[in-house]
Amino acid sequence: MECKKTREICNLFTACNARVYPIVANNYAPPGWPDRIIIHNYYYGFIEFKDTKTRVQDNQKKIIADIVERGGLACIARFVPSGIEIDDKYLLHKPVSPQGAAQFLKELGNLLRPPSHMEKLIDKLMAKNCMIRIKNGRTEVYSPAIEECELLSCGEDIFDVLKRAARNY
Repeated sequence: MECKKTREICNLFTACNARVYPIVANNYAPPGWPDRIIIHNYYYGFIEFKDTKTRVQDNQKKIIADIVERGGLACIARFVPSGIEIDDKYLLHKPVSPQGAAQFLKELGNLLRPPSHMEKLIDKLMAKNCMIRIKNGRTEVYSPAIEECELLSCGEDIFDVLKRAARNY
């Protein structure tokens, strides 16, 4: 089942103009390397696909951590009934169209972007007591005010919203 689901999502990635390269243990790479390299405008990195109950091997965890430590993007994407869970932390919608696949890669790239970029923006806004609200895929940043909060920036791309808000406030 994992192979079928991986094949389906990789076909959608290809349909949205991504390059998808399989990494098969013993054929192209040592055991433990992530299943795929995805190259797209929004995401350039490794993905290890897992089904709902498939165990992540220790060597897979180590290799992914090593890639991330060196500044690369890598994650474990687990197929769950409600979508695709990323690194047991984030839940993204499972794409069903090429446009949905592009949106998935954009959200994944934003989530896994090296934390220094995102954290610096969040720290800057929080130091000014701004409120950041994320709901239904939409991010809103408000400035503090005595009477009423002022909307500084909003949109679907969290990174762009935070950059605009930090620049404007």
